[in-house]
Amino acid sequence: MVGENLLGVPLKRTDKVDLCKELTSVIQNEFYQPPSNFTDDLQIINELRRYTEEEQTNLKTITALKSYYIQISALSQKLPQDSLQFAWYPIFDTDGLKGKPFVSRSFLYERCCVLFLLGGMYSQLALVQNRMTSDGLKKAGIYFQYAAGCFQVLTEDQFAPSLDALPGDLRTDTLSALTYLMLASAQEIYWLKAVTDALKDTVVAKLSMQTSSFYESTALVMRKAGVFPSEWISFCRVKSLHFKAATLNRLATHLTSKEQYGEALSRLRSSSRIAGEALKIKITNEQVLKDLTDLNKVVQEELSKAERENDLIYLQDVPNEKSLPEPAKANLVKPLVSSGIIHPVKALSESAEYGKPLFKSLIPYFVVEMAAGFKEKCITYINSNVKGPLSVATKQLDDIMESLNIEYSIEVIMKPQRVPETIMKYRENITDMGGASRLDEMLSQLNSLKLRCHTELDSNWRKFNEANEEDKSLRVMYGEKRWTLQPLKEEANDILSGFKQFEQYLRESTKGDETIEQQVEELRPFLGVYTDEDALRQFIPAEKVLDLNPQFCELVMKMKNILKEIDTLKTERFKLLENVETKLDHVSVLPDVIKKYNEVQKQGEGDVNAEQLSPVVEMEITKFKDDLLAVRNSIQRQHQLLNELQKRNIEYMEQKRRLRVSPEREQALDVLSKTYHGFCEVIGNIKQGYEFYNDFSTRLGLKHEELEQHLEERYTAMKQLQRALDEQDRQFGGM
Repeated sequence: MVGENLLGVPLKRTDKVDLCKELTSVIQNEFYQPPSNFTDDLQIINELRRYTEEEQTNLKTITALKSYYIQISALSQKLPQDSLQFAWYPIFDTDGLKGKPFVSRSFLYERCCVLFLLGGMYSQLALVQNRMTSDGLKKAGIYFQYAAGCFQVLTEDQFAPSLDALPGDLRTDTLSALTYLMLASAQEIYWLKAVTDALKDTVVAKLSMQTSSFYESTALVMRKAGVFPSEWISFCRVKSLHFKAATLNRLATHLTSKEQYGEALSRLRSSSRIAGEALKIKITNEQVLKDLTDLNKVVQEELSKAERENDLIYLQDVPNEKSLPEPAKANLVKPLVSSGIIHPVKALSESAEYGKPLFKSLIPYFVVEMAAGFKEKCITYINSNVKGPLSVATKQLDDIMESLNIEYSIEVIMKPQRVPETIMKYRENITDMGGASRLDEMLSQLNSLKLRCHTELDSNWRKFNEANEEDKSLRVMYGEKRWTLQPLKEEANDILSGFKQFEQYLRESTKGDETIEQQVEELRPFLGVYTDEDALRQFIPAEKVLDLNPQFCELVMKMKNILKEIDTLKTERFKLLENVETKLDHVSVLPDVIKKYNEVQKQGEGDVNAEQLSPVVEMEITKFKDDLLAVRNSIQRQHQLLNELQKRNIEYMEQKRRLRVSPEREQALDVLSKTYHGFCEVIGNIKQGYEFYNDFSTRLGLKHEELEQHLEERYTAMKQLQRALDEQDRQFGGM
């Protein structure tokens, strides 16, 4: 916004946010506290936030915005940083948003934008002051300095690390340029007051020279930022040259009064040359152009008069302008920042200026996170001491039982004329699982997942290569020295390495897939035997076994009883794990942590730490005392049963060898057993393949997002550099 011959910063616009609704949801879902406890606070902060939507500039709005900034800064220390989403519109449409807002789930983003809005409002308030009065000039100068303070705070440590990811108007160079612009405007105000108050020419000249310096710095940083309209840059260049010419003209007047006519003439010549340079710059601001034209007219008149008088009367030597010292400066301005902006939490606790501290009784989110961490510790402990040991023990039990294959062996001997029940169970399981057609479907799905992964990886390579080619083209267009961005291949080396690693994973997985396909083909003929019960009977030769002696039968019965006890043990374990899982689901650490937190706070022992709240974890773990005992008993019982079973199995195998058993039947049953277990193994292998490709796709997706973000940031940097280089070309082309 232009105020006659000064620039103001446009007001940053935002979309509406219902903080009552949004914060109510956060408090309820994340803090497990009743939002009704904060009804008044929710209403107050929501009303304060509405001032960000104001278009009128006045002290009431500025005061409310400062209160909102301080309250939201304090609140952000209690909430997760990504709790709420905010949408603000950049003041310059240079980020490819095409009139849309930049949206971010970040309190830091909201705070940055509110500070930026405050800076804009201070600048607008400065522009509307009556500069015809002394009081109006003073106020305008102060407001411009407060505007500078808002923009400068945004470049400091608490904000600076996050600015690169934000739109161009919130990046460091842009904010530095706006800080310089506000200081230049404030300095110009005090220069104008000095002129109005008819102060000495030397004083006015020093103020004028400092104004020129500020505008010069503004123009330089604006070019570097690459987001400012060319009209703004031209405005600042003209202003800088104008005030330098005015400085030299004032010095000439002073030198003339001291009868130093030669040096005065040199200063006037410099003033004339600089004013002429300024007049060559295209600018649309009529008032600035008029001011410059008027100054140039005065300088030309003074120069003609000085040259004529020196030639005819004074005859003093005219020194070369380069031999004369740079005019002195006098800086009367600096960025002004209220203490509340710098230390918002401290300001709330020490002063009532910004209202009462809102959400004072809200439990800080770090306590909620601590509670989540405590719950995770409980879960980890139970997994390590209940689920983990039981899982390991059951796996050992299953492995031993599979290697002994006792049920199957007993059935072969005890029921030699029939298809063993174990084989019939295998047949039923294979049928339920879909048999060979299930394997074909799973292989087809596996190949589809593999193809998708290949396609996604190829798409990422294509996107990167296109960006790399564009980078090469621009490097050629602008020249290696001017195109200062690091080559994309070097800059994104970590991302490239990741994609190459993904390619290696896919090559290795292809070998595994080929092994699975070979296993399926080997199993296919024997799976066909399982599809038909008659074919199964024909495949297994009948066996003739002599009458079994009573001792052998008694041994078999003892072994069967042990097998039943093992089944019972596994069932009990399943129920135990179900019970533990249910108890884990109902573990609610937060209420106890909050209770403990409040107790510690009442004791007034300083900041609350994790060690003071850790007894909550110990209390939760004691609820699983009986389960831990059950795990130890179950594992001990397993050792007893296996020892007894293995002892009986040795005796069984010795007696079995005395029986006459057909090797053909055993071989056929062995083939069918291996087919079943091979079928289960292949299904497991294919599922592992699913997991691999799904995990691959997920991790590739994360790498894709990393690439997208990198290319987006790279695109922004490229566009800024392009604009800067194109602006340089235009500037040089216009000279």
